[in-house]
Amino acid sequence: MGSDSVGTAASYGLLALLLLAILLALWRSGFVHRLLRIIEEMLLSNWQLALLGATALALSLASGYTTFDGLRNFTSAPLLSVLVAFGIQGVMLIVAWLIGETFATGMSQAPHGKAPSAGETAIGMGLGLTLAGLVFCWVLIQYGAVGFARGAGSAQGLRADWQRFADISLYFAMALVLLALVVLSFRQGGDVARPYVQSVRLIAKNAVLWVMLLAAMSASVFFSFDSHFNGIFPAEARARAAEVRTLNQVAGIVADIGERAQKAQIVEAERLFESDGWKAYDAHLARLALAARDAQAEIEAVLVRHMEERQRGIGEQQERVAGAERSQAALLRKRDELEAELQRLEPAMGALEAELAKAQASYDATRQAIAAKRIDASAEDGGVEGTLKPGRGPAWRQRMAELDELQRRLAVVEERVGVGPLRSLADQVAGGLPVVGRALVPTVLVHAQRSRPLRQLVDEGDPGQ
Repeated sequence: MGSDSVGTAASYGLLALLLLAILLALWRSGFVHRLLRIIEEMLLSNWQLALLGATALALSLASGYTTFDGLRNFTSAPLLSVLVAFGIQGVMLIVAWLIGETFATGMSQAPHGKAPSAGETAIGMGLGLTLAGLVFCWVLIQYGAVGFARGAGSAQGLRADWQRFADISLYFAMALVLLALVVLSFRQGGDVARPYVQSVRLIAKNAVLWVMLLAAMSASVFFSFDSHFNGIFPAEARARAAEVRTLNQVAGIVADIGERAQKAQIVEAERLFESDGWKAYDAHLARLALAARDAQAEIEAVLVRHMEERQRGIGEQQERVAGAERSQAALLRKRDELEAELQRLEPAMGALEAELAKAQASYDATRQAIAAKRIDASAEDGGVEGTLKPGRGPAWRQRMAELDELQRRLAVVEERVGVGPLRSLADQVAGGLPVVGRALVPTVLVHAQRSRPLRQLVDEGDPGQ
């Protein structure tokens, strides 16, 4: 059991003990015996009043229970709810009896006062007519029968809806005639109007009691309604009703916003059309339309010129596209021709590489002979070998002559290896080729020469290095 349940049970226990103590106190004081004796006397002497009292007590008890049940939804203390409900019902019961007594004693009393004089009567009639005129004007303005026509933020005149004005005037005249009949009947001492006027007078005289009754009754009705509402509508039904009500209200708000926006748009459009800026803009458009009609031929000429320029640009663009397509086709054909010529040159490149290897072997042999002759000349000059005589004699000169001969032969071999045979062979290969194929011959030569750096080998074998 939770703490809230324990607190509620303790409150109910305390309330039961309090009621039991009150009953015991009343019983010991003799109040219950006197109350029973009074009830017995009333039943025997005036049973209608006793029945009325019993009915009032029963209704107070029933209303007190519903008020207490509704108060439990707002307070967590049952004792507090009982005390508040008892106070509300007690005030209502006592004030209702007091109001009944005022009506019972006041309705039989006739008002005392002197008759009004002629001046007072005239002033009263004038004030009454003034009040009737003010009320009539307010009704006409409130319901749109008359009003002020507004434009550009200021009143421009008086407007009137005569059909609505006639209807309101008829209804107001009917009300005045009915009021006059009531006043005439009251002045003639009529039995119908006088009790109602007397009741109004008593209510105004005892306004404090009526305010207390209405305040207590409002509180009792509110809490009693909450009690019955919780019994009729469970939590799920309330949630569903709240959701439906919310959707309806949202739909109404959206519709109201749309209607107000439409009205505001219409008003703003009318204000825009009546503004000086719009009038100037409209006049400018009219002048522009007139000028356009006068310059129709010039406009057509400008349009035709622009159209011709556009057509010319389109034609030039199409020509550039066609030229690009032709260039692309020519490049594709040239690529195919170059690929075919490259395939034809690949076998010739094999022959060139064989010739180059042969010339390279001859060059290497000549280079080795030159190195040997250079060593022999150096040995002869030093007297180490040969004649074994130092100095540059006939034997040394013979060695140098042989060295020069070998260097000339090396130059011949270099020419054969580097340019001569390859160029002649390339000319033979390229003789039957078209112009594009001949352009590939230098590339083939470079490829062949990359197999051995001949000039570097010659420089390495040169004695002057």
